[in-house]
Amino acid sequence: MKNHILISTLFLWSGIAIAQSQDMVKEFQDTAKIISEERIKNIIKQENLMSSSAFSKLMESDFSKIQTGTRDENIASSFASLSLDKDKQAFSISKEVKSFVGGRHRIAIKAAGELNGKGMLDFEDRHKVKLGVSYTHLRTFRNFKKTEDPTLYALLYDIVNKEISIQLSERKLDGLPIVDTIGLNTVLAKKFNDELDKREIAFFDNKWSSKSFYWFTINVNPINNDNFRYIIKEDILSYENPYRKKINVPQVSLSLNYYRESHAWIFNPSLNLTGTYKHNLSEVHSTNEWNKISQLNSETYLNEESSKVYVLGNHEFHQLVLVDFGIRMLMIKKNWNLGAEVTFNNTKFITPDSKTSVSNINDVSIGIVVPLKTSNGKRTINIMPFWSYKKYINYDKEKDSNFGIRFNIPFGL
Repeated sequence: MKNHILISTLFLWSGIAIAQSQDMVKEFQDTAKIISEERIKNIIKQENLMSSSAFSKLMESDFSKIQTGTRDENIASSFASLSLDKDKQAFSISKEVKSFVGGRHRIAIKAAGELNGKGMLDFEDRHKVKLGVSYTHLRTFRNFKKTEDPTLYALLYDIVNKEISIQLSERKLDGLPIVDTIGLNTVLAKKFNDELDKREIAFFDNKWSSKSFYWFTINVNPINNDNFRYIIKEDILSYENPYRKKINVPQVSLSLNYYRESHAWIFNPSLNLTGTYKHNLSEVHSTNEWNKISQLNSETYLNEESSKVYVLGNHEFHQLVLVDFGIRMLMIKKNWNLGAEVTFNNTKFITPDSKTSVSNINDVSIGIVVPLKTSNGKRTINIMPFWSYKKYINYDKEKDSNFGIRFNIPFGL
């Protein structure tokens, strides 16, 4: 009798479980049908090759890999970059912390540093540390070939529908709520949409004609510490024990950027405007550069240790709000895996031995961009050897040229 009751109970529970599985499958298929019809309708209406959600994810992936190791004001996604030349070593790190409204709005935290020592990680010479936050607004353009036959989408969606239905009936789908029907429908709808996005991107990956988007980024850097050592001409003791100084140089910048990629070319022009509360030695990268233009007495003697310090006439430091601007054009020939970058920057600085007079540096840079790729052809790191030429305006200093190299590593979002 007990065995009969046990067997009956097992059959009852088995029947209930099967019925629940069937109900879940039917509920999912009804939801999937509505989602599929809505996606196909929108694709036809917008004359696109893929749905808006799939395209947004494709743009997210592409957007994280387009930077080239230039000014960090242009960069909105997660990345790391390193720049090396004869005057300094500079690095930048950015991490996106929030993305909303389909990736149109992005917030990132950023850190950057600069060392002016001759050796790597030489903090005895001048060094700078910058911390801040950025906001980016991104807009995209959809440029695809002619929309495919709607029956192709229906077939693709039906395959995904059946795969998830089988997993659901066999209880092999993870993360499903046990009792909450509304929660179950939400989870299933999200899983279905996510899987459709993956299949669309994989299926239509080579059917686009061009990808274009533009964005503007606002960077706010309340912490921008400039650390250096200096001696006073008439203060003999300072020659043996230089003074140390840290000045905060707050900064706000705006960058406007456009990016277009076809199967043959990549074009990426940009414009930068930067307002900085600069001090006497801002934009003077090395002690050698400063001490050549500083008014030294013929008796002035600098020993080996103090050669890394700035020679000043007094302890006075004053600051002005100055606005710099720059333009840049990046071009990459994809089938050659080679490109070029041309930049022009106008940088203002306080004229030495003055408090309000302003001088300018016009800096032209030309670089060769070499994008390294993974085994499946995706760009992962960009290397750019470059040559720069500086001309000083309203200031008596010789023109200067320089060779260097930049690296940029985008982190996938």
